[in-house]
Amino acid sequence: MIILGKLFLVVSALISAFYLVFMIYALSTQGKQRQANLRNSYWGLIWLFITISLSSSVLLAAFIAKDFSFEYVANHSSADMALVYRISAFWAGHEGSLLLWLWMTATIAAIIAYRKQKQPDIMSTYVLLVINAVQFFFLAVLVLAADPFKAAPPFAAAGRGINPLLLHWAMILHPPTVFLGNAGLTVPFAYAIAALLAKKADATWVHLCRRWTIFAWLFVTIGIFLGALWAYVVLGWGGYWGWDPVENASLLPWLTGTALLHSFTAYRHRGSFKSWSIGLAIISFWLTIVATFITRSGLIQSVHAFQRNLVFTGIFGFFMALIIFGGFGLLYSRRKLFEADEGFESILSREFTYYLSNLILVISAAIVLIATILPSFTGLRMGPEFYNRLAPPIGLVYILILTLCPLLNWRRTEAGKLVQKITIPTGAAVIAAVPLFFYWRNQELVLKAADSARRPAVLGYIGWLIAIFSLAAVIQLIITTARRRAERMEAGFFSGLLHIFRYSPGTGGGFLTHLGVAIIVIGLIGSTMFVLNVKNRVNNAPGSFFEAGDLALSFRRVDVGSAPNRELYGAIFDIYKRGGQQYVATIKPRVVFYQLQNQSTREVDIRYELFRDIFVIFEGVDSNNKLVMSTFINPLISWVWVGSLIVVLGSIIALLPVRKEVEAKQEAT
Repeated sequence: MIILGKLFLVVSALISAFYLVFMIYALSTQGKQRQANLRNSYWGLIWLFITISLSSSVLLAAFIAKDFSFEYVANHSSADMALVYRISAFWAGHEGSLLLWLWMTATIAAIIAYRKQKQPDIMSTYVLLVINAVQFFFLAVLVLAADPFKAAPPFAAAGRGINPLLLHWAMILHPPTVFLGNAGLTVPFAYAIAALLAKKADATWVHLCRRWTIFAWLFVTIGIFLGALWAYVVLGWGGYWGWDPVENASLLPWLTGTALLHSFTAYRHRGSFKSWSIGLAIISFWLTIVATFITRSGLIQSVHAFQRNLVFTGIFGFFMALIIFGGFGLLYSRRKLFEADEGFESILSREFTYYLSNLILVISAAIVLIATILPSFTGLRMGPEFYNRLAPPIGLVYILILTLCPLLNWRRTEAGKLVQKITIPTGAAVIAAVPLFFYWRNQELVLKAADSARRPAVLGYIGWLIAIFSLAAVIQLIITTARRRAERMEAGFFSGLLHIFRYSPGTGGGFLTHLGVAIIVIGLIGSTMFVLNVKNRVNNAPGSFFEAGDLALSFRRVDVGSAPNRELYGAIFDIYKRGGQQYVATIKPRVVFYQLQNQSTREVDIRYELFRDIFVIFEGVDSNNKLVMSTFINPLISWVWVGSLIVVLGSIIALLPVRKEVEAKQEAT
């Protein structure tokens, strides 16, 4: 089996190399011969997908069959693991995760090749040539520096098991979604390079790859969401985003990918932002490679990172340089062809807000990238406090710009009309200002009681007002658009609303996405700027209690147990409102020791509420036999999860094909 898997991998590398050369040759031929050669090269990439799939299937079968003769299988699974975790162990290490990424890229290439094989064209051939070059890069890494088909030493017969922290449903889904998003970002990169090579500066390439780009952005978003959720409920430190270097790495292509989607809109509607679109397509893909390099080269220290590998580092370094210098060198050589009227008639225009939002996103990505890798070269430590000082003001300015953008017209907007459009959102923010002030003041009083040196987070209050303004503006935009369509159709409001999502899914999906972002901002502010953290050592006796904000936690008893490969030690507490009269919930945080891995983890217990989470950690027993407890009161964190789901729903709707009204009428008759 090991030899078979390695054979399929090597054969895949040879096929990829052959068709790299053959596709270049095919492009140099003419007439019917060219068409035949191009068609053959397309089928070559379909065969490449098959051989990569066979190689991947061998490794997957080894996990399912518990074949510990594979070193990779022995290192990342054990005989007692459930089937679903053995399957997910495929991508638990960097060899398997790279193979999964390669397979996803090959799948995308095969889909494009199959769709185009009946009528091959120059643009599609350049696209497939670029994607095949990416596949060859991954194959070179797997064959030379990250071989998943090494034989295991004899002592690994029973398997070493997976990291216990990964035994969670969110971590089963998180890596594949991130890799699928990264693989998807290969497509706009390939189309951008193809447009440069083919000297096609019109918006055709944007139309062809726009849905692929939304698809990629959607899965990167889901991946970030699942990673944050996993960090929150599994890592047990009270938060969900710690500005860990690998977390930062996953954020980078999301930031530039967002800017890329906005640039595509301007490119399609106004023929502007051409260089922006090409450049962002290159940078977004480059950042997926950078993110992988940061995680797997040993460059940085992280709970997510892998060990250093010099061959791996060399191959990745060469490929990153090729992307950035080759891509932008090609763009520079075509700069006149891709020149566009990037000037602005007015700052009150949609183009100007797109420009500002792109600047903010790109600068933010640059700051995060530099701050992430700088410690590896200088020794300076850029901790969470560095990012937390910069992120709130930058993020709020961006949200304000994002809110104003759809309210503005292309080219120019009269100031009076803009004022009219923002009257209702401004009114909503003013009305909300008073209850928000009392909510904000109450949060500050609780935090001040716990920390007398705390300074009021005025920016948090301002941020909530901006988020309410944004929320109201999006709702107003949805209602206004639905009413206009209803009037045009001579139908009711809900018919107009349905019309948006049926016949303009991009518009409807965009509305929902912006709505979700506003809700996320409300949750982000509460769950990062107003968190109460109380640490206590509690007597190991029933009835002992401690207080956290308006709550009292009363110790009931110790909870000891065992399970296969696990020893469990926990503490049971009853939560009451302060004063002990009103019962709230019972929580059971615990420490779990995994015998095979010789590793302990903390399993937190969380009381989920609409406006806050009660997050309780049991850290063990100290030398004085006291229970070491840590409690977080996280305001509005559920709004982050709800807003994220709305963003995902909006992105899915935006992916739906546009249904033409003429076709719908024909179906009805």
